[in-house]
Amino acid sequence: MTGRGGRAIVLVGVLAAVGVLGGLVQNGRIRVRIDSAEVRSVQDALVDWRFPVSGFLSGSLRENVISGQRGDTVLFGGDSHMEQYWPRVDSLIRFTRKPMPTAIFATVRACPMFPGVGRKDVPACDLAYFAIMQRAKSAGIKTVVITSYWNDFFHRNLIFRAGDRARSTLRLEEPGMDSVFSRFEADISHLVKSGKTVFVVLTIPIGAHDEFDPRTWLPGRLEPTRRVAVIRQIGRADYATRSSAVLSRVRLAAIRAGALVLDPIPSMCGALVCPTIDSAGNALYMDSRHLRSSVARKRATWIDATLR
Repeated sequence: MTGRGGRAIVLVGVLAAVGVLGGLVQNGRIRVRIDSAEVRSVQDALVDWRFPVSGFLSGSLRENVISGQRGDTVLFGGDSHMEQYWPRVDSLIRFTRKPMPTAIFATVRACPMFPGVGRKDVPACDLAYFAIMQRAKSAGIKTVVITSYWNDFFHRNLIFRAGDRARSTLRLEEPGMDSVFSRFEADISHLVKSGKTVFVVLTIPIGAHDEFDPRTWLPGRLEPTRRVAVIRQIGRADYATRSSAVLSRVRLAAIRAGALVLDPIPSMCGALVCPTIDSAGNALYMDSRHLRSSVARKRATWIDATLR
């Protein structure tokens, strides 16, 4: 059949199908992705980030201050892996009954906290480390806390020796890294000998295949009604194996320089596994490599030692 009559029949058929689908959705026979409690839980995780400045890829040094009452100051220096601790530090300073120090977050997002190196895709990183270390030497700073996404810069071949016009990848096993770690150790040692307390914070557990990233749990466009597929944990030993080459050198340099090392793993992992969700099934991370702010506020207790 053609003409108006045919088009009318087709239109009636489409409307009928829409009505049937609507009824199935309303009765719960068909799951709608956007209306799923599981999906809403994931969406909540993806926006659970609290820091005065938004965005991750930057390269510009910023200082953000939480005013305390005690008179001394703690400098928190690093990349976005330092910024994830802002909610915990802010909560402790604001709501602890006893006087607390002032906290200065001097951060350069996406930049490695290693001396004499740059990041290939963020040119401003060349000077980030030295800017933070220079700030750490200030007379009013009593305690210095340093962290970075130590592992990632080597796993993704992101760094090169500053001044190298070819920007050749600087790998962990190359002799050139010995001088980088030696300078890192010497800089920390200088701070310690000047009377400052220095903490070096190691990396939170990170999955090999974005297991902590809530976005990877969501149903795809071709399967909008599929249940959220939560990856519940990673193996603690597996993470230790993947990260030990980098973190062991960071730890050793820090200890030899007289710094105190804070390791999140005992707090974030059990004896065998590192969970990606809490007991209620909510994601612990807001992406593949950063704690949710609500989680950091409650669970990042290893950072508390820096404010004592």
